[in-house]
Amino acid sequence: MVAIFLFYVFNIVPGVLSAGMQRYKIYLLNGNDFMMSRLEKTGGLKVSF
Repeated sequence: MVAIFLFYVFNIVPGVLSAGMQRYKIYLLNGNDFMMSRLEKTGGLKVSF
């Protein structure tokens, strides 16, 4: 029972976390590009993170 739990924790959880982080990074990048284009159209300052 413990071995199955450890297998789950060390194999499945990191995979889910990395997939979630990839999705989050892509979401952040897309949102950032959207904000940049909005600022450029309105003539605002370009902010780089």
